Amino acid sequence: MPTHEYTCRWPLTCLFALATVAPECSAEAVGKPDIAKLVSAYRAVLKTTDTAIYSKAALELRKGIIANDPHRPIYHFTGPESWINDPNGPICHQGKYHLYYQFAPMIGGNKGSICWGHAVSDDLLHWVDWPVALWPDTQYDRNGVYSGNTIIDDKGMLNAFYTGNVGGHAECYGMRAWSKDGGLTWEKKVVMKDRPTPDSPVHWDGQVWKDGSLWYQLIGGTAEGKGAGMLWSSPDLDNWTSIKPIFVSGPGSFFELPYLIPLDNSYVLMSGAAANPYWIGYMWWWTSNGMSPVPRICIVPPIR
Repeated sequence: MPTHEYTCRWPLTCLFALATVAPECSAEAVGKPDIAKLVSAYRAVLKTTDTAIYSKAALELRKGIIANDPHRPIYHFTGPESWINDPNGPICHQGKYHLYYQFAPMIGGNKGSICWGHAVSDDLLHWVDWPVALWPDTQYDRNGVYSGNTIIDDKGMLNAFYTGNVGGHAECYGMRAWSKDGGLTWEKKVVMKDRPTPDSPVHWDGQVWKDGSLWYQLIGGTAEGKGAGMLWSSPDLDNWTSIKPIFVSGPGSFFELPYLIPLDNSYVLMSGAAANPYWIGYMWWWTSNGMSPVPRICIVPPIR
């Protein structure tokens, strides 16, 4: 593991509150670095898959920026430069914590298409920038590697499921990527091309889990003019069958970032819809006309 890492000043309680600043990154310790030179050096290695080269350039740039910007966050995670957004699939694999995140690096002097940035930690305190994990480099994700999640498959490999953006809701795809080297490099393929309903996009912000012999994927969407969580199932992570909306409700007409989380004997369904609502209810299965049982969620009043 390279030693180019950054350290937070306080303990962390979860993967979503991530720190980036080492105490030695003060202006007094760093001096007055040539920011333009550090930026140029970082951008020159942006496409490398060599962890040592990338993490060193990223750390030097971080230190230079922090030394010259008193408003730079010193607790919450930031990218080496430019814009970041959703954390995508924080996961522990083979003793290391991986954070993937929406990242739009600067390419040719302009903000590039969204990809997945990557940081790795042994202890949730000391974080190392790893090379960009997923670039928008196929016909199915050419305008952005949008949000998704990661899992460990039955072979013990890291897998990522994400929305491949071509034209927003009008044209997007469900993508699967997998890594044979612990998350450094990835192969990918499109695994979902069909809309679950006529008005809903093919894929938007999938949550993936396994229950029994089947994998399930919950994606954001719309049905009946309201937000909906669309449920899919697969025996092998490649072939996905749309079941139907697991839940349909307002506020808003579209669900983003749906998550279904067990809580004691109930489930919590969260959504990135308007006002970021959540519901608490029960999971139950129903059968109609001899079809296979389909999970639905029955909602009870939320906890106040």
